[in-house]
Amino acid sequence: MKWLKEVVVDVAVTAAIILAVLSPSSWLRYVILGYSLLMLFLKAATLSNEAVLKRLKKSQTPVWVFHILYAVNVIVLSVFHWWLVAAIWVGIWGLSFLAQRKAGI
Repeated sequence: MKWLKEVVVDVAVTAAIILAVLSPSSWLRYVILGYSLLMLFLKAATLSNEAVLKRLKKSQTPVWVFHILYAVNVIVLSVFHWWLVAAIWVGIWGLSFLAQRKAGI
């Protein structure tokens, strides 16, 4: 279970998304939106940079864990009508998948 350390941030982000949709706090919405936009930008930059793709290493974390976390994020955001952020997470999910395929992971 060494891979659990690799997904701590992703699990924390999923928890923060759940907290944000359930909370009336507006500042947490901005944090989620900002983080989501940053992740989308970084995933796009990774996919377009061959040097970075070559340095990607195979993670010990099973790929399905990330798919489940991204799916939970998209579903939760969609159920609570956060359409823009849900669309951003679909993009993050897709770009992550493409980067893994392109890197041969």
